[in-house]
Amino acid sequence: MANEKIGIVTGGNRGMGFETCRQLGRLGFRVVLCCRDPRAGEHAAATLRDEGSSVEAFRLDLTRAEEIAALVMYARRNLRRVDVLVNNAGIYLELGGTTVKDRISAFDARLEVVRAILETNLIGPFALSQGIIALMRDQGHGRVVSVTSAMGQLSDMGGGAPGFRLAAVGINGMTKIFAEELRGTDVLVNSVDPGWVRTHSPNATRSIEEGVATTVWLATLPEGGPSGQFFRDKQPLSWCPLPGSFVRSGFRPQCRFPHRVRNGFSAASDQRNAGRLCSRNWADVGLLRKSSLYIAVAEKM
Repeated sequence: MANEKIGIVTGGNRGMGFETCRQLGRLGFRVVLCCRDPRAGEHAAATLRDEGSSVEAFRLDLTRAEEIAALVMYARRNLRRVDVLVNNAGIYLELGGTTVKDRISAFDARLEVVRAILETNLIGPFALSQGIIALMRDQGHGRVVSVTSAMGQLSDMGGGAPGFRLAAVGINGMTKIFAEELRGTDVLVNSVDPGWVRTHSPNATRSIEEGVATTVWLATLPEGGPSGQFFRDKQPLSWCPLPGSFVRSGFRPQCRFPHRVRNGFSAASDQRNAGRLCSRNWADVGLLRKSSLYIAVAEKM
């Protein structure tokens, strides 16, 4: 179908990736379900086809450049368009005990494990995004959602799990870089923290359906929606420390611009929450943008 919307989801054979494929399929998308294991991918795709969705499996190992290139080529030659890319696939290899909160210390981390995490969780998604977003840019439309974690928030960085944290920080940086280079287009690029979802841990606080709700929302944003931001529960999260560091050090960012409202998306104005505002467009929280540099306008409290 010429007007058929197409979505690509990595790590789509189980958990949040599978549920994302299911929900996009129910919205009428033709879904390309990607995963490393062809049998698992085809089984998952067949399950969703039995539910009435248009889903096909595609083999994709994000650590193999040739498989990333094959998917990009398939998108250009066969699909001819991609409306949504969800970078969902990722690994977590830094458990230091029996619970998810028992994390390997940065002092004990093995470099080969850190490299493996970065290859799958950051380098692979970046390479795939390069190719698919270029197609979106050519067609003039697209939505990119990268699933990451609050463990990548610089504004609230903890210890442990250095590979996973570094990859999460990198995904947020990647999101901002692509969004800035696509400014003024209808290609919107965002990242999302799904929260603690019951994919592997029975003690987690969120269902899989709750975990993917913001992902699907970002994947279906209207024209003029937010871009270059980090979300949880459809609300922006801070991920850089600048405004919070001002507050802690005795400085307060002062807003010198009227808040911009576009299609229902507005900047927050409560300075008491300044430490949580840095996920917004800098100009919306009182930062002057001049010659590609962001200069804080602050006054002593």
